[in-house]
Amino acid sequence: MTTDFSIGQLAQLFDIPVATLRYYDEIGLLTPAQVNPHSHYRYYGTPQFERLSTIKYLRALGLPLAKIADFFAARELSKLTSMLTTQQQQVEAQLRLLTAVQQRINTRLAQIKTAQSANFDVTECVTLPERAMVALRQPYRPQDDIELVIAKLRAQTGATNEIFLGKVALMLDQQAIQAGHFDRYAGICLLF
Repeated sequence: MTTDFSIGQLAQLFDIPVATLRYYDEIGLLTPAQVNPHSHYRYYGTPQFERLSTIKYLRALGLPLAKIADFFAARELSKLTSMLTTQQQQVEAQLRLLTAVQQRINTRLAQIKTAQSANFDVTECVTLPERAMVALRQPYRPQDDIELVIAKLRAQTGATNEIFLGKVALMLDQQAIQAGHFDRYAGICLLF
C-alpha cells in the first residue's frame, strides 16, 4: 500500500480544504493510513481515496456526516438504500418549499413592476378575478400607522407572516367613492 500523499496533496487532489480533512480525522470519518510519530504529519493511500470519494459523493447528496459515519459503520446496501430514500424525501420536501418561495418571489416582482408603472394621481376602478381575501373593518387614514392595522388583521385572522405577505388593499365605502373622498378608508384587506 502506497501512503505517499500528504494531507495537503490529498486536499489538492480532491479539492477539499485541509481543515475539513483534519476534521474528518478528528471525528473518525477518514483516518490517515499513517501518522509520522515525530512530525505528526498525516499520510494517505488509495484506500482513503475511495473512502473520501464516497464521503464527497454522499455529502453532495446532502447527507449529514453522522449518517455517512453510520453507513461506513454498517457498510450494508440496505442501510445505504434507506439513507438515500430518506434523503430523497427530504429533498422533495425542500423542492416543494423552494418552489413556493420562488412563486412568492415571482409574484412580488410582478407586483413591484405593476406598482412602478402605476399612475398614483388617478383613481381608477378595476375588476379583479375572484380570489380569497381577509379584511378588517377599521377606519384608516393615510397619516395613520398602517403597520398597526396590518398587525391587528394578522392577529384577527391568525395568518402567519409567510402567508400574510401579500397584496394589501384599502377599502372604501361606496358612499365615500360616490362623494369623491379617497382619503378615509373603511378598512384594510389582504388579497391572496
